[in-house]
Amino acid sequence: LRRLADDMRDIVKFNVAALQDEEEEEEQALEHIAEIDRLREKFKSMKKAIRSWAKYVPMPVVELLLQVGETGVREADVTIFFSDIASFTSIVEKLDPEQSLWLLSRYFQDMSKVIDDHKGIVIEFIGDAILAVYGSPIQ
Repeated sequence: LRRLADDMRDIVKFNVAALQDEEEEEEQALEHIAEIDRLREKFKSMKKAIRSWAKYVPMPVVELLLQVGETGVREADVTIFFSDIASFTSIVEKLDPEQSLWLLSRYFQDMSKVIDDHKGIVIEFIGDAILAVYGSPIQ
């Protein structure tokens, strides 16, 4: 309301210069708003890219690379861990689907915690198997 009152006073006094200054200020304000909108859109795109990347790269690796700001490839000595449930097919043939799902969920949850506790990274779950890596890129 104050701006409107000031504008009306400037019009009554034929103070055209003041009106032009305010137009420039409004244009600058709109430019700043547009710049903030562009920045917001870029952040949204970046978040989308990170979520997409995290589908293929374990999240701890994504987080580390974002913190370090380094995404190069290098040679490293690592330990690969592969584990599956012995005689899984024979076991699940005797179970209901819900029990099979519970067994796999429990196994994956418990094993993932052990791997994580020992600074490993789960690369993927394959059927009843887990593939993990120790020694890179976390170290």
